[in-house]
Amino acid sequence: MEVDSTDLVKIKDVLQRASTFFRRRDEMNAEVHLAREVRYSPLTNEVSAALDRLTDILGEIRGV
Repeated sequence: MEVDSTDLVKIKDVLQRASTFFRRRDEMNAEVHLAREVRYSPLTNEVSAALDRLTDILGEIRGV
């Protein structure tokens, strides 16, 4: 199976939306609980890390 870079861009878009959703959810929870700082969940961190890695991969493919 061959993966086209446009497929990776679509996956990146989904990861970006998921990352935004989870970050905002964690920030909202911190606000509701009057926390002094936001503690991002492991899922939020994993999604963000996957997004960063995919961004790096796309950069390598494009020669950036």
